[in-house]
Amino acid sequence: MKLVAQSDFFIKHCGGIESLDRVKKIGYEYISYTVSDRYDEPFTTQWGDKELEEYFAPIGNAIKERGLKLFYVEVGGDIYNDLLTHTTEARTKMCLQVVKACKYLGCDTLAIKPAKVNRATADAWEITKNMTYQIFDQVKAEADKYGIKLAITNNVRCGGQYLYGSEPEELLELCERYDAKAIINPSSAFVAHERVGRFISKVGDKLFAFLINDLESSNKNPFMPMMGSLDYATIIEALKGADQNAGAVMMCTPVFNRFKQFVDHQGLNDSLDTLLYKMGMVISGNL
Repeated sequence: MKLVAQSDFFIKHCGGIESLDRVKKIGYEYISYTVSDRYDEPFTTQWGDKELEEYFAPIGNAIKERGLKLFYVEVGGDIYNDLLTHTTEARTKMCLQVVKACKYLGCDTLAIKPAKVNRATADAWEITKNMTYQIFDQVKAEADKYGIKLAITNNVRCGGQYLYGSEPEELLELCERYDAKAIINPSSAFVAHERVGRFISKVGDKLFAFLINDLESSNKNPFMPMMGSLDYATIIEALKGADQNAGAVMMCTPVFNRFKQFVDHQGLNDSLDTLLYKMGMVISGNL
């Protein structure tokens, strides 16, 4: 598997584009980048091609100059905000802009989630399914224009909701419908953690990436690998049967947060190195 750094955290919070040097020093070759209306503030407006190019092309160039490769560009989850905040039309427009951002960033894969509603309703499943189709149909058509492929991330269960795309069969149905690969994000959605291995096994060779994301609902910051409650022994066994060209995406947020809290750095290195070793990956350099 390829080791991928979720590096947008560094770019947006830790010194700008220059912080990519740190990602490179750690030993990453591949990174992901998330476009969101929370951090890319002007992105909530309907930018023209010129504005999109001026914003994203320098980031794409900086990534290439450092010998890094973009594994995928992600439509940020905050773009799928509450139905009362963002209509289907508004969400679609922002997703279409992320497709163009891929072009200027120099990336050929767009990661996108099924639609989400931030309220528990009896018809949440039907609402999110229909909304997902409406958005994805247009995004797929736009992506095809630029030769950009789609990767679809599973939806999540939260607050008693059952949202479309939170079961492996539903994720696979979307992958077939839109000729896409699958990204698995365990997150706090998998309250019964044994579901993670089942998800990976069912997705099989459709797997594009697995997020190393051990997040408890009571803790906003993900745990470092093997420091939380996810059963990594089961996950690693499932990953061995998946596509070995897939990516294991390491979230940088917990690493940096624990640095700020002055935790034992070597302990973090040991935890990460052990996990990667078991997954057949090697990482060099120091955090």
